[in-house]
Amino acid sequence: MRYEVKSLGAWAFVKVSFFLNLIIGFVFGLLYAGFMALMLAISSAMPFDDVGQMPFDTDIIGPMFFILLPFIFAVGGAIFQTLFGLIIIGAYNLIAKFVGGIEMTLDPVEQTQPVHTEPMQPPPPPPLPAPDLPPSNPNSETP
Repeated sequence: MRYEVKSLGAWAFVKVSFFLNLIIGFVFGLLYAGFMALMLAISSAMPFDDVGQMPFDTDIIGPMFFILLPFIFAVGGAIFQTLFGLIIIGAYNLIAKFVGGIEMTLDPVEQTQPVHTEPMQPPPPPPLPAPDLPPSNPNSETP
């Protein structure tokens, strides 16, 4: 079977791309924050003369990297990469109108699970409760 992709849905792309880029951006933000914190730790341990002193306090900047950078990367990456993807989808849809879309050949897949041809049987009913017997008296004699 041959199929042609004539257009791509923008809203479906936005939903998936935004959240996927949000997660990827957060992970890369954590990695970048760790790298920058390491660089700050190394540079703060280096001796500086009066002229080459660092112009900021590394005790405050270091923790801010771990707190802010993952969120900045996540939101920024999600917004900008989703917008870039929308531009690509718009260009694809425009070009596909004039020259045609991407052609794909698809083959049907065999089902690996058995198909039940006989109707399903209902479960058996629960057993009936035992009849109520009068309480037995151990002092009485029974013949």
